[in-house]
Amino acid sequence: MADSMMKRAYHVERGATEMYVVDAESAVALHPQEWSWEPFSDSARDNYRAKMQADYKKAVEDAKAAGLPPPPPPPEPVVPTQAERRELDEDARSRAQAAELVRAADEKERKQREEDEKVAAARALLKSPPPQLDPDARRPNPVGRPSAAALAERAAAEKAAADKAAAEKAAKVEPKK
Repeated sequence: MADSMMKRAYHVERGATEMYVVDAESAVALHPQEWSWEPFSDSARDNYRAKMQADYKKAVEDAKAAGLPPPPPPPEPVVPTQAERRELDEDARSRAQAAELVRAADEKERKQREEDEKVAAARALLKSPPPQLDPDARRPNPVGRPSAAALAERAAAEKAAADKAAAEKAAKVEPKK
C-alpha cells in the first residue's frame, strides 16, 4: 500500500525524487519549471540555472535599494561524480536503445494492423455474394442469333414502319373526280 502512495517526480537540479503522490502532483502543477514527470534535458537545466542567477541578481539589487541584507545565493549545481556520470551515460544509452526498440515494435505493429485489415477485407469479399446479373438487361446473343425479345422488337418496329408508310401513301393518294 505504501508503494501506491509514492510517485517519482524529477527536479531540475536534484533529479529523480520519490515522494507522496499528492506532494508530487502539487510540485509538478505549481512549479513546472522545477518539477516534471520526465527527466529534464541539459538545456532545460542550463536555462533554469540562468534564470535562478538573474532572479538572484535582481533580489540583491532590490535588497540593497531597500537597505536590507542580500538574500542567500542559489545553491551551486550538483556536479556528478565519475561513477554517477557513467551511470547517467549508461542510462541514456539504455533509454536510446529502448526508444529504438519501441519504435521498431510500433512500426511492426502498424504493419501487422494494416495486413490484418487487408485480410479482413479479403475475408469479407469472400463471404459476400457475387454480383447478380440483371435478367432484363439487353445483351448481345452469344450464339449470333437474335433472341426472341429482339425478334419481337424488330417485328414491331417493321410493322410500325409499314403502317406509317401505308398511312403516308393513303394521305398522298387523293380520290379521282
